[in-house]
Amino acid sequence: MQEALKHLKRFIVDRTGGTAVAFALSLPVLALAVGGGFDLSNAMNHRQKIANALEIACVQSAIEINYQIANGAQQSMDFGPGTVNPMAVRRVRDAGIPSGVTVRSVTTFPAIRITADSSSPAAFAQIGGLTSLPVKVQRECQYALPEQLPPTGQTLFVESFEQAHNVAPNSWTVLGSNGNQTSGASWNGWQTRNAGIEINGQPQLSGGTIRFGNFFAELDSHCYVSGCNSNSAMSRTLTLQPGNYQIGYWYISRIKNSSASWRGVVACSAKDTDAAVAPYRAWEQETNRIEVFVERRGDYTFAATNMVDVCVYSDQWIQRRVNFQVQTADEYRISWRAAGKQDTVGGLIDYLQLCKDNCS
Repeated sequence: MQEALKHLKRFIVDRTGGTAVAFALSLPVLALAVGGGFDLSNAMNHRQKIANALEIACVQSAIEINYQIANGAQQSMDFGPGTVNPMAVRRVRDAGIPSGVTVRSVTTFPAIRITADSSSPAAFAQIGGLTSLPVKVQRECQYALPEQLPPTGQTLFVESFEQAHNVAPNSWTVLGSNGNQTSGASWNGWQTRNAGIEINGQPQLSGGTIRFGNFFAELDSHCYVSGCNSNSAMSRTLTLQPGNYQIGYWYISRIKNSSASWRGVVACSAKDTDAAVAPYRAWEQETNRIEVFVERRGDYTFAATNMVDVCVYSDQWIQRRVNFQVQTADEYRISWRAAGKQDTVGGLIDYLQLCKDNCS
């Protein structure tokens, strides 16, 4: 915009006509550069509205499918066209989203997958020949018969990065930063290490969608002091009694591989050597790597033997569930940590949970 104003000023004061010609030639490029940002922002907002509608439709469809199965329907049938599609279309319409959203879905017990294709009108991009920007959204959830549902567990903590900060939407900051101090710092009940927790509200970094609310976190965080490690960790310490526990969180890669062979890849598992992870570790020096640890008091070392989950790549938000057992009552530290290449861009996480038995 400042560049455009400079050209305009020269056009006003120049009487030779040369500047007017230059300005006229550059104006379409300037308009496309400035206006393209507005078109992209509108497309992101359109995508988020559709995503929210599909989220509700997925949950409501699961309830309806359970009802149908309980009244004699075969659980193996595809409920998508007859049940999920109308539900999703209705939710899109009720959300006030303009027409032009195509919904399709498929159900394979016990999962529901809804996909929506749409487009966002392009005002400024028409200069470059684009009349609209394509928008695609996919949501997945599960359904099960009531007797197949796991027992309700006790939630011990939840972190969705929506509170205890004043970060504005479409912005970011780093909290719990301790630079290169060895003692660590804290934020919202979390003990932090290295650069801290980067709270981010920019949906374009996570494929155009924020999984919950308006914010997520990145742990390969921006460093505010020289010499700090950008790969950071966040930990909660609790006294746990013997029993079964579950960790839940959502993950997506910030840096994505454009190759068709990487489309839909979910490279997450309990160990680096697992087939789901091992083939994808070499790309970009694991810049998207996120590790999860469960450590008993006296062994707060981030040792590989205490790692219970690792994700190195996913081009969509995916939900991770990690089960573990506590044999001895003691203090335990639950941690999420960025690893791999330190370049201040990496894996993104949201909606962290620790639950006794099962997370809802």
